[in-house]
Amino acid sequence: MIRFTDNLSDIVKVWREAFGDTEEEIAFFVNNLRNGKCLAYYTDGELASLMYIVECVAVGENSHYIYAACTLNKYRNKGYMSELIEF
Repeated sequence: MIRFTDNLSDIVKVWREAFGDTEEEIAFFVNNLRNGKCLAYYTDGELASLMYIVECVAVGENSHYIYAACTLNKYRNKGYMSELIEF
């Protein structure tokens, strides 16, 4: 199921596995993010894949930037990130 989330413990689990950042570093980003939100793919009640969608201006046009796109290793190659991007 695709939905927006702000569940820090879920986000930290996926982000840490993918990028190796500390919980403090991840929390700093999440707590200081402006104009953005986390789009998440949940399966069997677990956050499997996520990406941040950040509103920005690019070449003078309103746009969106994708940041921290990642998927837990056990869920890779199942198309979850593709579904998030399509969403």
